[in-house]
Amino acid sequence: IGWPQNKIDRFVLAKLEEKGISPAADADRRTLIRRVYFDLIGLPPSPAAVEAFIADIATTAGEAKFAAKKL
Repeated sequence: IGWPQNKIDRFVLAKLEEKGISPAADADRRTLIRRVYFDLIGLPPSPAAVEAFIADIATTAGEAKFAAKKL
C-alpha cells in the first residue's frame, strides 16, 4: 500500500517535505500488532496473537478486523 492515500496523508507529507523530512518506512506486521496492542490495551500481544496476525495474509481487511476486535 502506497503512501499518501488520502487528503490528510498528502497534507502531512507536504509539511514533512517543507521541512526536508521524509516519512518513515512502512512498519512490518509484527511491529503493527505490537503498536495496536500497546495503544489499545497498554500491554504487549501474546506470542500466539502475533503469530496469528502475521499468518493472516488479508493485509488491509485483516488489520481492520483485528483492530475492531480489540476495541
